[in-house]
Amino acid sequence: MAAGSDFTWDERFDQLVVYASQHAGSYSVPDHDGGLGTWQMIQRQRRRKDTGITTEHIEKFNALPGFEWDVREAAWRRMVEQLKLYADQHDGCCNVPEGWPENPQLAKWVSHQRQEAGLLNQGKKAKIDFERISELDDIGNGFKWGGFAGAA
Repeated sequence: MAAGSDFTWDERFDQLVVYASQHAGSYSVPDHDGGLGTWQMIQRQRRRKDTGITTEHIEKFNALPGFEWDVREAAWRRMVEQLKLYADQHDGCCNVPEGWPENPQLAKWVSHQRQEAGLLNQGKKAKIDFERISELDDIGNGFKWGGFAGAA
């Protein structure tokens, strides 16, 4: 049993499996709940730091369909796929209009990528790097980095 916890590792893991079965297969437990979500976050941190998690436990997580160790990377990948789909449906155009009602999350994400690239180009700390910029440039007819706010 972990310090400060009333549950064993296996009990928490079983709770995670039950959670996913009740949430359309999602293992995205909010980490602010102080319980299961926090436990899951700690397991991810331990794997990332390569400390405090056994190979057996890693393998158990790996066996879960759809479990993601790096949730930020997984979210990035999902949004890139949505942008590729948008480009496929819009003759290669990646200019998702701001506030696009069909997928407001994609519209907001695209706008955010432009903002982050602007910071990077100014030499400021940004949540995007040149590798990701290049990846976006390779989608469709190319990602437009200017302040696009028009309609597609």
